[in-house]
Amino acid sequence: MMAKNTEVLFTPTEFRVKTGNVWQVYDRTITHRFVMMKHDRTREEQEKNDYRVRCAQKRGEIIQPKRYYGDSFHIIFDYLGQRIDVATVYNQKRATAIAARLKACDKVMDTKNKMGEGEVLNPGEQWGNTPGTLPGI
Repeated sequence: MMAKNTEVLFTPTEFRVKTGNVWQVYDRTITHRFVMMKHDRTREEQEKNDYRVRCAQKRGEIIQPKRYYGDSFHIIFDYLGQRIDVATVYNQKRATAIAARLKACDKVMDTKNKMGEGEVLNPGEQWGNTPGTLPGI
């Protein structure tokens, strides 16, 4: 099994991805989103597997080639329309969970930074400081 760890770090104003020993830093205040998409080589793999199946059928054999790229997904940080690959994940369920987690972390940071709608985690975050507000409530 080939596995590679990817480290990410969220701050209220930055999103960081560790590539090798270098952190790539992106400004979270600029338009961005997280996207999950099929692996780039899915179609190529499907065509090769279809060819192998047809050749096997001609020989009277039945084969079922393994799919690797077809079951893999890229987790992408879409940064002003630029594609920044964060990770490639085998298994749709795992990829969906990772993409959802990144989106949730992004929303939490939006709340901490008071950007956009964000995600309210407690009543105190729903309302800003207003005249007459009692401290600690």
